[in-house]
Amino acid sequence: ELNFPERKLRLIEKWKTYPDYLRDVARHKIVLQLDRSHVPGQVAGDALLCRIPCIGGDSAIERIAFSKTSREVRTLDEVASMASDLLKNPELREAVVAESQERARERLSFEAVRSQLAKF
Repeated sequence: ELNFPERKLRLIEKWKTYPDYLRDVARHKIVLQLDRSHVPGQVAGDALLCRIPCIGGDSAIERIAFSKTSREVRTLDEVASMASDLLKNPELREAVVAESQERARERLSFEAVRSQLAKF
């Protein structure tokens, strides 16, 4: 649907160990995740671990940590435009990563969840 130019989109189709998979993810500028299934968000969590922006999905992790780049309220065209901006602008990528790390510390970290469970 996004009509990427030839050789600009690389799919990882072979099985890898988790550390090898994370090393592959970390070599990229963004994770383009177009899943619309409201899943927990393993791919977005992996992007958090690798400190790269995750864009276009609607998982729980994306809605919390990557709220400005999730697809929860965006069209596919808006996601494509945002992906293009992130690929071209390293400062924007850094800002998205910094915000995602802060949100993760506040809402997804062991410390944050521990205090939530204590209240529960």
